[in-house]
Amino acid sequence: MIASELKSWLTATVLPFWAEQGVDQATGAFHERLTATGMPDPAATRRLRVQARQIYVYAHAAAIGWYPDGKAVALRAFDAMMQSAHAPDGRPGFIHTMTPAGDVASDLRDSYDHAFVVLACAWLLRATGNGRVRAVLDDTLDFVDRALTATDGTLIEGQPPSEPRRQNPQMHWFEAMLALKAALDHPQARSRADRVLALFRTRLFDAHSRTLGEHFDHAWQPAAGDQGQIVEPGHQAEWVWLLRQHETLFGMPRGDLASQVFESTLRWRDPKLRLLVDEGDRRGGIRRGTRRSWLQTELAKAWIAQAEAGIRGADHEAEAALETLRDCHLGQPFAAGWVDQLDARGRPVAGPVPASILYHVFVAVAEADRVLGDSKQPAARLGTRDSRHALVDSVAASYALDRDVVQSLLAPFITTARQPASSFAELKKQIPAVSAAQLEYNLSIVRRGERIFQMADSHRVPTTQAKVLDIGAGFGGVLIPFGRNGFELHGIEPDAARRGMCGRTLRNLGLEATFYDVDLCRQGLDQQFDVIICNSVIEHVFDPDAMIARMAAMLRENGVLVLGVANKDAIGNVLADPHYGTFGLTFLPNGLARRVYEAVEAKPQRYSVTEFYSISNYIHQLASAVGPVQAIAGEDSRTIADFPALFARLGAGFADLAGRLRDPLLRRQFELHFARYTRTLLRAYAEAIEHGTHAQFKDTYIRKSFHLVAVKSGSEAVFPGAARGLVPAPEFLTLSRAGGRPAMAASQA
Repeated sequence: MIASELKSWLTATVLPFWAEQGVDQATGAFHERLTATGMPDPAATRRLRVQARQIYVYAHAAAIGWYPDGKAVALRAFDAMMQSAHAPDGRPGFIHTMTPAGDVASDLRDSYDHAFVVLACAWLLRATGNGRVRAVLDDTLDFVDRALTATDGTLIEGQPPSEPRRQNPQMHWFEAMLALKAALDHPQARSRADRVLALFRTRLFDAHSRTLGEHFDHAWQPAAGDQGQIVEPGHQAEWVWLLRQHETLFGMPRGDLASQVFESTLRWRDPKLRLLVDEGDRRGGIRRGTRRSWLQTELAKAWIAQAEAGIRGADHEAEAALETLRDCHLGQPFAAGWVDQLDARGRPVAGPVPASILYHVFVAVAEADRVLGDSKQPAARLGTRDSRHALVDSVAASYALDRDVVQSLLAPFITTARQPASSFAELKKQIPAVSAAQLEYNLSIVRRGERIFQMADSHRVPTTQAKVLDIGAGFGGVLIPFGRNGFELHGIEPDAARRGMCGRTLRNLGLEATFYDVDLCRQGLDQQFDVIICNSVIEHVFDPDAMIARMAAMLRENGVLVLGVANKDAIGNVLADPHYGTFGLTFLPNGLARRVYEAVEAKPQRYSVTEFYSISNYIHQLASAVGPVQAIAGEDSRTIADFPALFARLGAGFADLAGRLRDPLLRRQFELHFARYTRTLLRAYAEAIEHGTHAQFKDTYIRKSFHLVAVKSGSEAVFPGAARGLVPAPEFLTLSRAGGRPAMAASQA
């Protein structure tokens, strides 16, 4: 079968060859292209998208067992990409192109490029579970949200913005979101994908002419002149595959849209060679009759997707398309290469062999093997050793945690399951709901600990016998990454049961910790620590200033304090406060918040929550007591485009809670504070729209949490550029000891 033949060619010939000849052995970066003799072209400018595509190919090939050495190849290339392309000029995001020596050629932040970075990270994380890859993935998603996303939720072309707007970045962003779902079951994948799908249905694909536009104006109307008439049949075929993938991954019913797009696409298939031409127009005419190789891979993928959807005869068409691809393009001018383009008469056009085509060929062959091939493996039987490994592997990839850590955390829950489970979803169905919630919480806390470790470790000065103190140690999840990286572990935890749980969690991983029951508002510890962590604790204490002062006193010179805090002004926290899930508590003074809570919930607060301070107040306190501060934004997929819907929910939440307040005076006080909050919110929204300060508005009113990283040092130069790649989110505010009370803003880290 053609699927098996191409798989054998790819795994035995292509992947080993390009891992050797296609890689700059000095740096690990991929070459942009090879000559017709199979040698690297040393003069070619390197594009970020090609680096990301090649990383994706080798990571995906490793993940599915086609090329196990792909992990090492992809990780080394990932490091090279981070070194040369990630913020080399001090600005967030990835640059567009690099010189062969690795210097900046173009500092454009291109949306298309960043989509491929996400695609690469998703599969590299699936293949390796590497925590740094997870940090870069989160960082890139966040950067796209705040710097490359328009108010309507679609991607702009890049930074600096430009026109015309193209469908191509939207398509590859859609592809990246499907990869997040397929590789990691990422919780944000569906909502992000659905935004692009809505754009495709309403703007990109014209139902009247049944064509996919390529170029648009700022309002997503077809661009003026010839640009607005261009159709690329290869992109239409690519969308067929993507639409079918979306249906499969998210359990959607089979729709007609993919078939409509494909029927239109076949208008540009050459009846003799049965290859797609490079470019058509809205009327069905041909603008460029050449035939590039990547269009033919997308044609094959479209037929494969139709075959998987049950379209009669599509499997035979898919095999024929793959055979034509092989005969016309693959295995020449050398065994592991491809002819990039045929002329209008079907003759090869002489030229280099671009590395970028490997991505197209790999996906086509992998899909052919999956759908048409004979190598599909049956699912592991429940109760086998393989199913346990599959469970651990899937959870480790989803949370970007080490397998040993995941196995240790899963062990007590697996023993209570009714039967062995091979997936996380199965396990959660088999254990009590409260246990499933606890397990998810534990995993998320360890992942948070990984992020905190990266924040702290990238800014501290290394010392021997480094010591970390976690205030409010809980079950020990935050300490795990520090212990596994050689830190001496200490924790403050007033609850005896939690201290016991924390000790057991750490001992199961071969770690030991010393615990204390002290109130830092009244007394400190007579010790010095390299790192002090205070995550979601400061809002519970009665004297935050005293606690911060004592933490500063216990911090060694050049030590790092990481303070995790909720953003009291974030709309999400107003809709449901972080501790009780009750509307409006964060914008109320503490005494009034307590009275409102007890009036509407008819029960006392479970534990003390003093007033939430604003993020700027926390920053000011840390800058005064400790030293320079960076505010690292927590994850949040929402953008300013989501504001109208969130504001509508504010109104509904206010009406509901106000209606339950029987005390007229209490209701009046609540109404006054709500009016003050919404006035400020609307004014800030209007200014953000007028001045384009969308990122600042998101930081102030949409992001629900921040980690504030303070370094105990008299120097302001404590956040070196080399540490940028280790920090998960790039929104920083740097202050000196002498700094005034700040307003939230994004720096250029």
